[in-house]
Amino acid sequence: MDTSSTTQPRRTASGFAVRLFQTIVVVYLLVFSLTWGLTKIFPIDAKTVVNADQRIHLPLAFWISTALLVWTSVLLIQAQGFVQREKQRPFRKRMLGAVCAGALFVSIQSYALWWLLAQQERTAEAVTTGSRAFVFVLAFLHAMHVSVALLFLLYVTLKSLDDRYDHEYYWGVTACGGFWHVLGAAWMAILMVFLIAL
Repeated sequence: MDTSSTTQPRRTASGFAVRLFQTIVVVYLLVFSLTWGLTKIFPIDAKTVVNADQRIHLPLAFWISTALLVWTSVLLIQAQGFVQREKQRPFRKRMLGAVCAGALFVSIQSYALWWLLAQQERTAEAVTTGSRAFVFVLAFLHAMHVSVALLFLLYVTLKSLDDRYDHEYYWGVTACGGFWHVLGAAWMAILMVFLIAL
């Protein structure tokens, strides 16, 4: 009995799992390193923390991360168009670009959350009644969802590099793009809440 045909898929699947894990580790190390670098390059002075009765503005990092979120969605729309037309090379480039933009989004968003947390008033009354805590929780929950979306994007990108998608089968690319578009719409709503609450 020939067992080579039954062991090959298992070896391929395990090899893919190892590549996926390695890629996740590398991307998140880069994300955390970039976030740490941003905190060192643009530190927040403790003397600049705003009092609870003063209005604060959203950090520039939120606007930059918003642009990156939109750019990731655009790249995923283009990737889906390329795979539907069986243009594999530009499809893979768009997927890799989306991974880079998504990783940058998570890094810059993490820095913005750090900045927002540093602006929080540390009194019990401000924590329970202030709008800044609400804004921080919304941004943090969104960032956690985007981290999961980044994992999904990494998975789909690695599958695209293994020739998994073509003009007949591209459901993973469509689902991944849809996930990012929903997160983008949610982030726009959260930004509106920020502008009202802060």
